[in-house]
This record gives sequence, structure tokens and C-alpha cells, in this order.
Amino acid sequence: MIPVSGPSDLLEKAARLRDRGAHGLLLSGGADKDGRLPWRTYAESIARIGLETDLYLSAHTGFPSIEDCLLLRSSGVRQGLIDVMGDPDTATGVYHLPGLDSVLQSMDAILESGLSLVPHIVAGLHYGNIRGERRALQLVASCRPAALVFVVLTGLPGTPMASVRPPSPLEVARLIAEARILMPDVPLSLGCERPRNKEGSVLESLALYAGITRMAVWSEEAVEQARAWGLDPRFQATCCSLPLQPDFSCDGPV
Repeated sequence: MIPVSGPSDLLEKAARLRDRGAHGLLLSGGADKDGRLPWRTYAESIARIGLETDLYLSAHTGFPSIEDCLLLRSSGVRQGLIDVMGDPDTATGVYHLPGLDSVLQSMDAILESGLSLVPHIVAGLHYGNIRGERRALQLVASCRPAALVFVVLTGLPGTPMASVRPPSPLEVARLIAEARILMPDVPLSLGCERPRNKEGSVLESLALYAGITRMAVWSEEAVEQARAWGLDPRFQATCCSLPLQPDFSCDGPV
């Protein structure tokens, strides 16, 4: 992610990215103790970007209120991306939220505001263990998502989970397969945050078997496997949360 120091810096960097041919912006940032991001501080700048450019705007919303979501929608943001967990202990112990109600209320707020809901499920979120992800699938299935993104826990240096091992490719693929059964018509994406080693290659292959329909930062092996099955991979230089759009298409990795 590209850091910004304030609203004016966001405007400048958005203009620079537009001039370099970017299709859109994914807005994100650190959350406060309540899981909220400073959307009010940046709303005017985001609205100017929406008015003055043709950039497609998506936001990792944190856990927003309906007021936050309406503000984002009126500022030109189209998608609300939110992490969804199904275990109360994970909500409180990892995300430091009061409980799962915060997650459910935020998903409802995204939908009510008119933002396109794109939940993310982090496999292994509870210290590398699969705990609550299946319940999260059920919660997501009840909310009519525009798409569902799967990512895999990555231990970051300097954090309490720095040495945590992520769940196995097979465990993640099973979650994807269950999502496909629960939501047969919902686009499922294997997101960019996942292992980039031998296990990562295995995960890509198993994800195709499990019913994934989008893949961020794909490998040539995954593309070859899809083509061998008679599929017709199409490429676009955007976040994997976006639907296929001809204006964003490309010939391959960029």
C-alpha cells in the first residue's frame, strides 16, 4: 500500500496514479480501537477524486457505522471490503472488537448504504488455526455479497503472530469448496495475501479444483492448469474484488 500523510497528499498521489494509467484506488489504513478508520477526515478528498477522475474507488472499510458507509458512498466509493470472522473469541482477541455484533452490524451498514459488499475471510486468522471460518461462510452467505475473497494469514515480523504457521493449502481449499456449495452464484476470489512458496503453488491448484473464479497475482502454472481444463482466463489490472470490466483488461501480468 502507498502511504499518505493527509487529505492533500491523497489527492496528489491519486492524480499521479491516474496519470500513470491506474484504473482505480483501494483505500485502506490502520483502524482505531473500535475498528474504525478516519473516513470523515478524508471524505472531501475522496469525493474530489471521484468527481475529478475516472478512478474506480474501493475501500477496506474497517468496521464502519452506517454514517461512515453513507459518507463513503456519497464520496464516490463503490465497494466496501470487510474482514468477516465467525468466532467471538477471534473478534475480541485478535481484532479487539466488542464481539461479532460489530461485524454483523458493519456488513448490514455496507449493504444498506448501497456500497457493493465484498467480504474477506482470512483463513487461519486465530493464530493459524481454522476457527470460525465456516461460521463466517454462513454469515456471508446470508448477506448477498457481490463477491467473496479468501486470503491466508501471514505472520508479520514484530507482531504476536510473527512465527505462526498458516493453515495448509488443503484446509484453505476445503473452505473455498464449502463456499462454492453455499454460494454457487457468487464470484470467489483467491486474494493477494497468501503464501508465495511451494505451498502457495499447491493452494492455487487446489483453489481451482475447489471452484475459485478469480485469482490475484496468479502464477503461470495456475493459468496453464485453467487452460488445460478448457477454461478461458481473462486478465485485468485491478484488485480481485472488482468484476470483469473490458476497460480494465490486459494481456497478462502487469
